[in-house]
This record gives sequence, C-alpha cells and structure tokens, in this order.
Amino acid sequence: MFEASDLRRILAECGQPLRSMVLLTANCAFGQTDLANLPTRAINLETGWLDFDRVKTAAPCRIPLWPETVSAIKDWLPSRPKAKDAANSKLLFLTVRGAPWVTVSNLGTTKDAIGLEFKRLLVKLGLKRPRLGFYGLRHGFETVADETAD
Repeated sequence: MFEASDLRRILAECGQPLRSMVLLTANCAFGQTDLANLPTRAINLETGWLDFDRVKTAAPCRIPLWPETVSAIKDWLPSRPKAKDAANSKLLFLTVRGAPWVTVSNLGTTKDAIGLEFKRLLVKLGLKRPRLGFYGLRHGFETVADETAD
C-alpha cells in the first residue's frame, strides 16, 4: 500500500492523463482495466458522480468524486487524443496514439500501458518496491474502506 506522503509525491510529479487515473483509482478503487474501459458518459462532472459497472465483476458502482478528481478530469479532457478506432471514441482515457491504455490480444496477452507508465514514475521517484505497482492504489482504498466496517 502507498502511504499518503507517497501519493502526494506521485500526484505532484505525474502529468495527464496519469494524474486523473491515479485520482480515480484512489477515489473509486478502480484497476487498470476499469480505467481503460471507462466511458466519458460514466462521469458527470457537473454533479461530481460516477456511474459505472466494473469490468471484472460487472458490479454497478455509483461513486461521489472528490473535487480534485473532478478538476483533474476537467484538465485532461481538452487534451484527450482522438480515437484511432471509432469503437474507442467514447473512452475517457486514450493513449497519445488514440488507443485504449489496456488491450488484450487474440491470444489473451494483456498489454497494460497504465502499469508501465506508473512503474516508470515510481522508479523516477525512488518509490518502486517489489510487488507494488498501480494496483497498490486500489489496495490502499480497500484497506481503508475495510476498516470502516460499513
């Protein structure tokens, strides 16, 4: 799990769209596949709510977004690349080449550009540790949420 001070350093150093992804994951406990498949319509920036069925479990999520998450997404949208393939045009996050951040080949091999980008950042900040990557942000959410007994 990342400490609060680690998360502050990460957010201070990362650019868009990774900043929005980190905040969404810390705010909503999303994994990389959730982020890569998140449609823009799932987020209401006026009300600050997210409505989305998680990819892995199909569990419906209705989550209030933090003001800093809403602000980061608003900052990201004007620079969001155009989708290379029309099938991806409704995704919130696209790479500079207009592709999804996580893809699965016909052979079932996953290519996770979010995890790779995040790993580069952790190495740069001296925060890279064995078995700690982007999904550690989701684990942090789960750990804190589990302690609420709600």
